[in-house]
Amino acid sequence: MSDEDTTTKPVMDKVYNDEGADITLLSSDNVAFKVHKYHLQSHSPVFNDMLMTCSTDIPIINLSDTISENSGAIRIFLDIIYNKQIELKFENLGHFSNCVSFTHKYNCGVILSALSYISWRFLDPPGSLISPRYIYTLAGDLDNPTLAAQAIRVSSMWGMPDLKAVKYPDNWLNANQEILMKAGGSLGISEGGMMDPTAWPIWEYDRISQIYLVALNKVHRRFPLYVNHSFGDQAAKYFLELMKAR
Repeated sequence: MSDEDTTTKPVMDKVYNDEGADITLLSSDNVAFKVHKYHLQSHSPVFNDMLMTCSTDIPIINLSDTISENSGAIRIFLDIIYNKQIELKFENLGHFSNCVSFTHKYNCGVILSALSYISWRFLDPPGSLISPRYIYTLAGDLDNPTLAAQAIRVSSMWGMPDLKAVKYPDNWLNANQEILMKAGGSLGISEGGMMDPTAWPIWEYDRISQIYLVALNKVHRRFPLYVNHSFGDQAAKYFLELMKAR
């Protein structure tokens, strides 16, 4: 059988399939996005350098990282540069986090600012079903102390769920974290405070930026972040003081 026969044909994205586009991004999970060069070049010096040296008329950029360069992350990236609405849903958090990694990799400063803004909106809806712990983790990915402080501030009504039944967003965990979860996923404290790091399963420490984890531990030691705590403003202020000192 020829190589052509064994190669899986890419799936064309349902939105980014403009025949007039002059470049194709091929995600690590084999989804093709037809886009316009100037959008990539204007938002990323890395893409700009790549495309300036490209010799083909309609190049294909093959993206191989199975986490940060999958179709979910790329779709959010393109939605931002094409000024489309981002759905604020629990199911999107993993792709959103991976998009943060994607924009770091390709040095997209403006997109990172947009992702920070959107992350704030995850905390906005009254009665939001998105735990502030996820937003705190995103704040570490984005290195946004103000966003992290807000997640601490609004955390008092949140408790840890039953750790044996917890469901994470799609693509929130990498392969190593999945292994750690399966090996010891229940080694935490159900119904502990959501922002109490001592209630988290040990493996989850692998998911969060180290300096944000250390700062949260220091905050919890001074202002115990148990369920229904009353330290929101004080804890957030102390967290910001710690981050300024780094």
